[in-house]
Amino acid sequence: MEFNTAKEYAHYVKTYLHEYGAEPDDLELRLKALKERYGNRVAEAGIVLPKIFTPLNTAYQEVVKQIANEFYQTLPEPVRQQFAKRFYFTTIDNRTTNASISRSPDGRFYGVFIFSALITALHRLGKLELAVLFPEEVFSCSRFPGESATREKMVEIYAEVHSHFLETKIPLGPQVLLNEPLNSQHMFKLDIQEKLILFHEVAHFLNGDLKFGANEQYLAPQFPNQSYQREHLADVIAFGLLLRQLKLSGPVTREYRYLMLMCLINLHQIQHEIQGIETADYPHPLNRMGVVIDKFYGHATEEWVGEALLNNRTHELAYENFPEIESGEENILSYIEQQLVRAFDD
Repeated sequence: MEFNTAKEYAHYVKTYLHEYGAEPDDLELRLKALKERYGNRVAEAGIVLPKIFTPLNTAYQEVVKQIANEFYQTLPEPVRQQFAKRFYFTTIDNRTTNASISRSPDGRFYGVFIFSALITALHRLGKLELAVLFPEEVFSCSRFPGESATREKMVEIYAEVHSHFLETKIPLGPQVLLNEPLNSQHMFKLDIQEKLILFHEVAHFLNGDLKFGANEQYLAPQFPNQSYQREHLADVIAFGLLLRQLKLSGPVTREYRYLMLMCLINLHQIQHEIQGIETADYPHPLNRMGVVIDKFYGHATEEWVGEALLNNRTHELAYENFPEIESGEENILSYIEQQLVRAFDD
């Protein structure tokens, strides 16, 4: 089968290679509440919230499109033109908590697919984590309209949503809206995590994992198989792509790097809850996190985070305890620039 555009190829994948997952019954009520609470901010961001989703007009499509456009703006013009012509970034609505990149059979086009269930899980579980910690900052909860939130209530709701998600891969539950600035804190974390997920798939492309004959790639001795090697390297390059994008706007402060670290930790904690331990194709999520921390923050920070998580002392991961940063980012960023220039040489 031949395709004329990257979008046409991506739509084929979405329509014929994935099963569509229906939206929750109370979607209209959720969208109405979002519009009433955050209408001005949604309008300012230029994001359109559709009332009806379809297998092609999927949830979070506008979010992914915005992230892709921001990425494009960081690219040299010839590379940007190639990405715009040959790539299509989109979402798929089903019960799979994953993301993927695929290449059309003729090698001309690429589709990057973020599965909506993964974003929904990060969004709802992340928001509920904050609601548990700061129940006084809960603006409203559809479970008890007009009543004030308490920690006990929010813990119960978090456990309910988490349990339902593990069983069905749909994190259904009452709608919780947060006050500012806590809501902005949540959205910042979600934005970083969404970018890391999308950049992970771009990294597979830059690393040559989709090229014909890619299975002949060299296997470094520290990895048990080629899949582990690819996932670890894609994680590192994804964080590098994010840091590269931020640095184009100016220096990235120590405080901002700390916030990025907290977003990274939360992302892999949730992936650990979703995936569990390592599989035949994917390393343990916390090991993946550790490799990225070691590359961009140094071994001392990796040990600091690891000990806190293993001993259930995450409260110790406070900024005042943050070790000195020892980053190896320069070599990684140089590699990224090199791969961007060579990206479409095939």
